Amino acid sequence: MDRPTVHRVGALLLGLLALEACAPRPIVLEPPPGPPVGVEGRYRGTARLVRGDRFCPRSGPRVYEVQNGAITLAYSAGGRTRTPLTANIGPAGAFSTNDGDGRLEGAARDGNLEITISSMQCEHRWTMRKVP
Repeated sequence: MDRPTVHRVGALLLGLLALEACAPRPIVLEPPPGPPVGVEGRYRGTARLVRGDRFCPRSGPRVYEVQNGAITLAYSAGGRTRTPLTANIGPAGAFSTNDGDGRLEGAARDGNLEITISSMQCEHRWTMRKVP
């Protein structure tokens, strides 16, 4: 091969390598890790009213069932209006979400469920234990 041909072949190879480097790579999506094993099930305990007005649910015994790796509770949005919030339980057992008016957070670990649900009107703290 003569020198100009070698340069053209070299340039062609460099161009192909540059194109390969710019080519889109496939995106591999993995599902997010789920909640810890054993968190699903029925819990029994107490919801304690920490702060509230006359329309807030009162303290007392509660039964709650964790299903589909999520916690769903409703907060008082003023008056008798209740607004539900759902938070997915993370791999370490923690969960947290808010919609700008209400907040739901806590943890499900070692057979215990701790929940705080709050808004401008009310705040409740749930302390529960898993039951068979």
